[in-house]
Amino acid sequence: MVTQIERGRWPIRGSRCGLMAILLGLGGQASADEVESSVRDSGQLDPKRTEVGVIPAINYNSDFGLGLGVYAVMAKFSPDRRPYAWRLTGLTYATLKTQDGEWSVPIQAHRLQADIPQFIDDRLRLSGSLAFYRITNAGYYGLGNRSEEVAPPPFDENRFFEYERTYPLLEVTLRTQLIDHPVVVGKQRLEFFVGSRLSYNDLFVPLESALAEDLRVSVGSGADAELLTDLLQGTDDHWLWMLHTGLLLDTRDHEFVPSRGTFTELSIRASPGVDQNLSYVGFSFLSAWFFSLVPDRFVLATHVAADALVGSVPLYELSVLGAFNPRGAPGGSTAVRGVVQQRYAGKIKVLGNFEFRARLLPFRFLGQSLNLGALAFVDTGRVWADPQPLTLRDRRLDGPFFEFLLGVGGGLRLQWGQTFLIRADYAYSPTEATTGLYIDIGHIF
Repeated sequence: MVTQIERGRWPIRGSRCGLMAILLGLGGQASADEVESSVRDSGQLDPKRTEVGVIPAINYNSDFGLGLGVYAVMAKFSPDRRPYAWRLTGLTYATLKTQDGEWSVPIQAHRLQADIPQFIDDRLRLSGSLAFYRITNAGYYGLGNRSEEVAPPPFDENRFFEYERTYPLLEVTLRTQLIDHPVVVGKQRLEFFVGSRLSYNDLFVPLESALAEDLRVSVGSGADAELLTDLLQGTDDHWLWMLHTGLLLDTRDHEFVPSRGTFTELSIRASPGVDQNLSYVGFSFLSAWFFSLVPDRFVLATHVAADALVGSVPLYELSVLGAFNPRGAPGGSTAVRGVVQQRYAGKIKVLGNFEFRARLLPFRFLGQSLNLGALAFVDTGRVWADPQPLTLRDRRLDGPFFEFLLGVGGGLRLQWGQTFLIRADYAYSPTEATTGLYIDIGHIF
């Protein structure tokens, strides 16, 4: 969920006259190029205009509840800059969730983001954001792929597997095109990116919680204390400075609803350890592939990811993979659907998603082009607490290699125009015997 907030991917509503602001607020460079070109060629808009839009941000996630907020965008256009000269976006957002008759606010997110597609020259793209996030139900169930969900005490059942994390964040990323060949369909683009992220992390751990119990063990003596001391890093308030760099290969025929091509990330992220000796390196490989089975009708989409962390890693990073667009893994709405978000944590993570997508019913409503579709999916993945086999409380943390989590399900898709798509997924995990419902914007990959 937090990764989606950072990426700015939200279901939104708007009037017909606000469609351009919606597309520019959510789209990437390729899709915005297409939209801007078609509108400019029709002669409908001033090429030197400034556009402003304010729209609701609404979604639902069974892990975090109903999300409500406001999304605003301001974009300045110029005849010699594509898709725009600059763009500012703002988001203020929170989720509401009820459990045993009590209401809570699991997520708060407030973000201001800037994007300059042609910074200095037409091959450089500069983006940055200033944000504030608060998560009151961040999950901790233990470490490794065999972490057991032990019975919580009856007096604090709702908070036993939770802790709170509050963190302001400043991030800057610079992208440059190494290769950009024009083709008839899609693109052949290779980009290099480099960036930096600075955050201050304020953690609150309830005294009667699974995390507090493991922290009490870590300050003792013996093998268990030594192991937990090594793995449970960054639980006190601290600064974290991250550097990230990598390559992006994009050959998709469409950024939002691709039917062929690939989007692949190969990246490295690192912390030099400016506070609490949190010095570590992360290596990521993420690759999505799309195969057109029947043109404009059926697509087979696959996504695989592998992520490895080495060093003194903060606790919350053990459930995240990737550097360019970090996502939660292996459970949650963008990973193994049906498995609770942050249910599993470890230094090594692998993920696989397989979707059969169908575009079934094109129609028009109020002059707009829409298409109703459906999909079936299978998600799988797992974690390892550490590259080395570890034992805690006389129990192996990770289990056999092929002990993977599994999520299966289906969903609906409503595509509006070329760049806006609403998804609704329902998933069941046969390995966990849990379910998940997710309503959001865009495919998960």
